[in-house]
Amino acid sequence: MKFSVAFVPPEQFANKRWWRPARPGAAWFYHTPAPARPPSYMKDFSTVDPQIRRLVMLLHSKGMPTFPSCSGHWHKKSWAERCFEALQEDAAKIRYEGLDMLDVENGLRVTCRDPYWATPWGNWENFYWEVKEQDAQGYLCFAVPRTSLIFQYMDQLKSLPGVHAAAGMKANRLCLEIRVRTADPVSQGNAWHSVERFLRQVG
Repeated sequence: MKFSVAFVPPEQFANKRWWRPARPGAAWFYHTPAPARPPSYMKDFSTVDPQIRRLVMLLHSKGMPTFPSCSGHWHKKSWAERCFEALQEDAAKIRYEGLDMLDVENGLRVTCRDPYWATPWGNWENFYWEVKEQDAQGYLCFAVPRTSLIFQYMDQLKSLPGVHAAAGMKANRLCLEIRVRTADPVSQGNAWHSVERFLRQVG
C-alpha cells in the first residue's frame, strides 16, 4: 500500500483513501490511491472538520453518502510549525520501525513502513508555502438521488454567497459538488451554515 502526504486538490479527494496516523499531536491526513472508491457512510464523524460535521451527518441521515471533504482552513504559522515537526518525526518512524495508520472511515489499522520514506517538501519554507496556497478551499461532494428536490432549487443554492455548486457523475453515481471559498473564517462558516439550511429544507 503506497502512502503519501502530498497535498491533493479538492476535486481529487474522492480518488484517495484517507488515513490518520495513530499518534497524538498535530492532525495530518495521509492518503493512498483509490481511483474507483464510491461515496460512503462514515462510522466515525470525529475526523470531519467541525464546521461541516453536522452537515455531513445530516446528509448521511438523509441517505446521501459523502466523499472526503474539507471545510476550508486558515492555518496559523504556529500550527504549521508543529505539523511539520510531527511529519518529520513520522518520517523517521516510517523508515525505521513503522507507523500505524487508521482509515478515517472504517477504523482499519495498518502499518506504514518504508525505508526510503521522505516528505515531499524538503524544508519548512516549502511546506508552509503549500499550506498557505491551500487556505480557504472548502469542498463537499455527496451522492444525490435523481428524484431529489435539490435539483429544482439549484439556482437558489448557487446564489448563496461564496458557494459554487454543480451536479455531475463520480464513481458512476450522480453527485452534487459544493465548493466554498470566502475571504475569512467567519464568512466561510456562514457560507457553510447557509448550505446546511438549504439542504435541511429541500434535501
